[in-house]
Amino acid sequence: MRATTIMGAAAVLVALGAGPTVAQRTPASERFHTHGLFLGVGGGQLTLESDGLLPPEDSRVSLAGRVGYGFGDRVALVVSGDLARIYLTHDATESEFEFAHIGLSARIHPFRALGRFGPFIEGSYLRYAATTDRTVAPATVPSRLTLEGTGAAAGAGVHLFLSRVLSLEASAALTDGKLTKATGAGAEEEFDPVPLRSRLLRFGLTWWLGT
Repeated sequence: MRATTIMGAAAVLVALGAGPTVAQRTPASERFHTHGLFLGVGGGQLTLESDGLLPPEDSRVSLAGRVGYGFGDRVALVVSGDLARIYLTHDATESEFEFAHIGLSARIHPFRALGRFGPFIEGSYLRYAATTDRTVAPATVPSRLTLEGTGAAAGAGVHLFLSRVLSLEASAALTDGKLTKATGAGAEEEFDPVPLRSRLLRFGLTWWLGT
């Protein structure tokens, strides 16, 4: 009888000791998240298409950065930027421009991270800026020339979580917009909209700070 009582008590203690360990086990979907502040850096390939500004297609390596905030694990706002050097023709003169666009995006995660994968889709409002240093009449010395415009983008991507706070990110996007204004030599000129389209492939790292 005494042996049976001792064994029963031991079994209860083992069960109580094991209980918290089992309860503390959380699935991967609970460990990996997409909420709170996040920062990202990377690069990719930018392919531009524009009648009159450049050859039919011109692909360049680009740098990319982003900062965002996830409101829960479904929706996030993201500010992103891409920068590439590319030759453009303006006023019949070809120059190497630093071409950048800044995007304000709404990013949607259709479902929480599936294991280590977190897919997303996003739509963006874009502002373009292409800058170079060259002589702009009536000036006789080089000055900064900036071409500006706006556009929109739609894309999709996926995170591969390496840990709770770090992931690899890959995405692709299509953009459509126009350049409408030139600023240089203290003057500002609006011109007929010049269509500008691009394809973006991005790869990088994202740090999740909202743990």
